[in-house]
Amino acid sequence: MSRYFAAFLAVAACATNSESPNPPDAGAGPASCEALVVHLGPGVTIDVSSSAAGNPARVYCMMVPDGSSQIRLDLTGGTCASGACLGDDVNMYLKRGEVPDAFDPDSSTTAWTYTPDPNGFGTFVKVAQAGPWYLSIIDDQNTLGYHGVKMTLALP
Repeated sequence: MSRYFAAFLAVAACATNSESPNPPDAGAGPASCEALVVHLGPGVTIDVSSSAAGNPARVYCMMVPDGSSQIRLDLTGGTCASGACLGDDVNMYLKRGEVPDAFDPDSSTTAWTYTPDPNGFGTFVKVAQAGPWYLSIIDDQNTLGYHGVKMTLALP
């Protein structure tokens, strides 16, 4: 199964749970990540890249344990096909309990942007309640392409 098809299945699987009687910000919310979504754990580093045609959404889930109060994403490095990286930003969307819709974000969706740079870094911190949090990385089709961006998850 291709990575892109798996990401599509992950989005579709999570969308079916969005009509839950307990919305993500009410009560305890969902207790675990969806089975078809790539799970990220603390200290895990992933490579983030795009192409000139853009990419389908890449979806990840992180379980914030009781006692943790934040999600921290550290992004470093990267270069762009055009050399300048203007318009080649890494666009990230984070939401508790369900996959965020980057094209129609609501008040519970947090959006971040990182511009690739060989010597660059960016740290994004979100106050977080325990439970599953979903991260979508979406590239617009007008992106020129970037590669070599590393993202690491921490749950302090």
